[in-house]
Amino acid sequence: SDLIAAGAPSDAHLQPATYDAPMVAVDGHSDLSAQQVSFDSAHGLFSIVVQIDDGSGDPRTFRLSGHVGRDVPVVVAAHDMQGGETVGAADVRIASVIQPVGRDQDDYAHDPSTLIGLTLRRPLEAGQPVRPRDTVRLPLVRRGGMVRVSLVSDGLVLAATLRAMQNGAIGDDIRLVNPVSGAIIVARLRADGSAEAQAGSMPVGVASDWQMPRSLPGGSGFEALQGGAGL
Repeated sequence: SDLIAAGAPSDAHLQPATYDAPMVAVDGHSDLSAQQVSFDSAHGLFSIVVQIDDGSGDPRTFRLSGHVGRDVPVVVAAHDMQGGETVGAADVRIASVIQPVGRDQDDYAHDPSTLIGLTLRRPLEAGQPVRPRDTVRLPLVRRGGMVRVSLVSDGLVLAATLRAMQNGAIGDDIRLVNPVSGAIIVARLRADGSAEAQAGSMPVGVASDWQMPRSLPGGSGFEALQGGAGL
């Protein structure tokens, strides 16, 4: 309570540094009391001078100091993962960890959805907190690559293979061009490398010759399964 009165959070966890406590008799009775209590909120440090009174008339004191932590919900690895793996919904979960007070809480990720589709820079152990800097957004599709695009409208599925005009990762909205007509549309990339255009989507323009990205090796060309609907 003295530490809380000094400004520490009510859910504080004390993480003492190494200290030397005076020797007391195992079978004796001693009273402990806090004589001086301080808390540095900027750095999350505490200091307490503890008095031990064993009834001998010669009370002894020692200083206890260290960090103050608190429970913070963060994103952790659901299982062991290797560097280079792509993060999926089943790979991360929310868990409470003790984080030192005063440390920037943005040091950890707090929303699992922000990590889905990203690639790990390093291995993570199960239960280990994930930091945004532990991941990197790698392109799922590169400019010039062929992308299967689908559009669902009134129960009708339209599909075509278009060429990407820019790099894109999972969840990105990218521009794609029909290599035959030059029509440009915008579609959202999915985890399997395909893309989905929104119902009612219309071409956003027509590509000039200099805008047409060169085909990457293995490109399959344009193919419309159900007409084209402007694709």
